[in-house]
Amino acid sequence: MTAGFAAASGELDIPLAYTILRRSLVEFHAGEYRLCVIDACSAAEVALDAALTAHLRAHGLTGAETERLLRLGSGIAKEFPVYKQLVAAGESAVSRNRVIDHLATPRNRAVHAGEHPDETVAERALNTSARLVGEALPLPRPDDIPRLARASARRRRTLRSAVPGGPTSRSSAEPRRVQPN
Repeated sequence: MTAGFAAASGELDIPLAYTILRRSLVEFHAGEYRLCVIDACSAAEVALDAALTAHLRAHGLTGAETERLLRLGSGIAKEFPVYKQLVAAGESAVSRNRVIDHLATPRNRAVHAGEHPDETVAERALNTSARLVGEALPLPRPDDIPRLARASARRRRTLRSAVPGGPTSRSSAEPRRVQPN
């Protein structure tokens, strides 16, 4: 959680899975357990999808090939074993049974059957999701955030100066010439 706040204050992009997970936490504290369970599962799915996408692209698959493969494992119960095998090298802090019992089943009951889970079910979903999101998309350590934020700001400045009509790449030490009227 500390890394998330530090990253946000350092203007680093926070992965979507963390935004959804944060919303799930807010819903939990508001007593909106049904929404909490739905969003907790969604956060985990988004994290696994992002980790799998990054892994597949790093191994040379195109966007279309990656998309086609990800569609084969639709839903967290099918996507988790693929993630565990390819990305986590067979090791995960969360078991497949826990993913099914704490995320997939409660989410499906909440969405498709309109069930309203109790606080215990919502808390389990939230905790399991947080573990998966943190494992699949680890945030940088808070100590590394200032350095990463500076690098990100440099990249943004470079991109802006490369855009036609954008700021020039003139050094700030270079005096600006003023045209006479």
